[in-house]
Amino acid sequence: MATGWTDLELSPIRVDDVIQEYCREMKYNITDEMEKEIFSASDMDNDARIDFKEFIILLATITMVSGDASETSKDFRQALETVNDMFLFFDINRDGKLNVKEVQQRMKVAPSQGTMGLSEDLFARRFEEMDWDNNGEITYQEFLLATEMWVGLEEGADA
Repeated sequence: MATGWTDLELSPIRVDDVIQEYCREMKYNITDEMEKEIFSASDMDNDARIDFKEFIILLATITMVSGDASETSKDFRQALETVNDMFLFFDINRDGKLNVKEVQQRMKVAPSQGTMGLSEDLFARRFEEMDWDNNGEITYQEFLLATEMWVGLEEGADA
């Protein structure tokens, strides 16, 4: 078993073992069928393997679908609920994907101010950062990964 998060990238470990250990630590009860569905939903590139970014999705999904939780996971669950609320705020047409127009529409403060004070160039870069597969749409998984990546960035940072 891996001894720390960095070991996930370095050691060949079974994802099943990590899922079971995570669920045991957080006091989550998930069935084998749920585990398979969560794995499938987390495997964004459909290669039947989970890389580190997909692993973040996997843990978030387990946390959101699990009922009772340990005290340790309550802050994590609350953070995920905030991300969910943000995604739903931007998903105007409720198709489960965000496009440039939806995000721009929600971010418009006033026509003269642009998109919440962001330059068009910075807005385009931020959208591209979220669009991992470069298809012009942001899925929930991509949104979650981008949000996780941005956590800790200083407010107003351009890069």
